[in-house]
Amino acid sequence: MAPDTDNTGNVSSDDYFSWRSFYSEFADTLLTYRDDRPALLAAIYELPEERVRYLTDRFADGSSGRMRDICPFTTMGAFNRRLTYDNRRNVALQLSERLGMESGAPESFAGIPILDNRASWFFPREGERDDDHIDALWQVFADAIAFADKPNKRNRAALIDSFDDAVGRKHVRRQLTIGLYWIRPWTFVPLDWYSREFISEWLDVDVSRVPDGKTYLDLCEELLGMFNDESFPVQSFSELSLGAWEEDESEEESDDEPEDETEDEPDATADNTDKSPPSEEPVRPYSVDNVIAEGCFLDRGRLEAILDRWRVKKNLILQGPPGTGKTWLAKRLAFALIGYRSLQRVRPVQFHPNLSYEDFVRGWRPSGDSEGRLKLLDGPFLRAVEDAANDPTRDHVVVIEEINRGNPAQIFGEMLTLLEADKRNADEALELSYPRRSGRLVRQYRRMCLCHSSRL
Repeated sequence: MAPDTDNTGNVSSDDYFSWRSFYSEFADTLLTYRDDRPALLAAIYELPEERVRYLTDRFADGSSGRMRDICPFTTMGAFNRRLTYDNRRNVALQLSERLGMESGAPESFAGIPILDNRASWFFPREGERDDDHIDALWQVFADAIAFADKPNKRNRAALIDSFDDAVGRKHVRRQLTIGLYWIRPWTFVPLDWYSREFISEWLDVDVSRVPDGKTYLDLCEELLGMFNDESFPVQSFSELSLGAWEEDESEEESDDEPEDETEDEPDATADNTDKSPPSEEPVRPYSVDNVIAEGCFLDRGRLEAILDRWRVKKNLILQGPPGTGKTWLAKRLAFALIGYRSLQRVRPVQFHPNLSYEDFVRGWRPSGDSEGRLKLLDGPFLRAVEDAANDPTRDHVVVIEEINRGNPAQIFGEMLTLLEADKRNADEALELSYPRRSGRLVRQYRRMCLCHSSRL
């Protein structure tokens, strides 16, 4: 059955990530084969030859042939590789049917990080791996499902132990977090390259190193807590994964894997999935229809009038009592303005009484070194300006919450004048209070739009 769409053909938010129930059910089914891996392998090798060729193993005696053992993550990798949408869906459907599942294949794969075709295994070849390597992966798989379904202290401790045992092994490392996300996308965050970039920017958390089990679960729980805050740009790991990648719209798709892909041995210490996109589908468009479908009470004409005025004036203020959905609407209007959901092009910030120009625009801040020196650092506004300067053909939005709680003259400085639509040109450029080199601010943010949220 196709996912629900509105009259524009756009897939609704819930249906866009409908794959999550299929993946969760597939994981549950897969767990029943933990002690019957020959039957699992038999089902896998019933797939068309071109889909299982990459699963050819090499043994200790130098011979090669079909795998004699497999882990659950590598199994799910069969339909989470760089293939076309149709091929991914066909593999998922055929394999699920062979394992006894009755639900149909996903209609969407949005927000799913995929594996490099040349590094689609979570273990080395048989002649090179530890005897318990695959068993360790099955253990963390089972513990992850148990913890996600019943998150108590005992299950958490068990998962930390099995995670630590598996993550440092050859061909596992950070790729393990992607596998955990596949099986329980509501509980675990994938740490592919795109998601790490997002987490580093929005949380200022260093995720450059492969985490241990406790660090990883702490991060997942911290993010889950932040999803409850409407000012956070995403409300689920699926939105995070998709949104962190969606700026790269030019990512090319490939169909079938190269003939000799299993001969190209990946580096065991490398993150081979770092830049494999989390979706092989086009970025989903976003319009006024989506705003209405997600629960907005304003009619279409009113929303379109607001957007038209915003495009002309470049600034918009939403007023209303607390709890009336100003932040909710501001973010969705921003998505409609730029045409699709984007985390990089919609940057939320919040004003408060202690916020200053040095915090918001640019100022001298402690560098953090042992000598206690100061460093000239850009605030969130100039970082958004830099994003717009690097992408001059598309709109970028800053959503300011609680603007009335701050002092605009103190926070914006010379920007207060330059935000006016008719001042966004080189002729009106002014000198920054804290210039780096040239004292003049070139109108790099002429395509910047602001939406202010204010209480009455």
